[in-house]
Parts: sequence; structure tokens; C-alpha cells
Amino acid sequence: MITQEKKKWIYQQLIPFILVFGGLLAGIIFGLWRQHQISIYKRYTIGITIKTYWTISNGKRVDFRYTVKNNAYENEDMYEYECKVPNGRYFVKYDTKDPSISKLIQNEPVPDSIKVSPPDGWKEIPVKYDDQ
Repeated sequence: MITQEKKKWIYQQLIPFILVFGGLLAGIIFGLWRQHQISIYKRYTIGITIKTYWTISNGKRVDFRYTVKNNAYENEDMYEYECKVPNGRYFVKYDTKDPSISKLIQNEPVPDSIKVSPPDGWKEIPVKYDDQ
């Protein structure tokens, strides 16, 4: 038989711990799954930066928009490499099965010579960058 003291401990400490730990674990697994999807079913398009903002949990973020097969998408990513915001043009790696899953490649700006991307993107980034 469970005593009142054990019940109190379960409700006040064990259940909140399990919920918090389970939520963190679910978030990590979801993030890893998204990265896996992008690495397996990847294509590239052009993204335009919109704005930056700060969050308590994830630091500085950047919003960007891009188009795949005439469908517009908007996403956010970690702000890195001092990218140009707003209206910076950067390559976006996206999942062909679910184009709303994407990553802004901030260390590789789109050259001025490339004006638009094909409707379903490129298989590889169409320019070469130095590995510096």
C-alpha cells in the first residue's frame, strides 16, 4: 500500500520531472528527425531574410521566406555568421517531401548573378565556395 507521503512525493516531484524530461527528450528527437529528413531528401532554393529577434531559450533567431513549386514558405533558424537582415539572399536547404522543413545556409550568400531558383530547386548549391 502506498502511503500518503509517497503519493505526495509522486505528485509533487516524480510526475513533473517525468513531464519535463519527456518534453525535452521529445524536442531533441523531433529536431534530430527534422535534420535527418533534410539530409536525405534535400534540395536547395533561394531564401530572403526578413528580420531577427531574440528568444530566451534559443538566442538570436532569423526569419526567412522561400518558394518551392510556387508555394511560399516562411521559417526561422539560428542567427549565425552576421548574415544580412533584412533582404539578405541565402541558399535554403529544404526537405522535398515536406518543404516547410528547411535550414538557412547563412555562410553561403547567393551571388548577384543568380536571380531566381528553379521551381523545385537545385540538387546541389549551384556555386562553389571556399572551405575557409
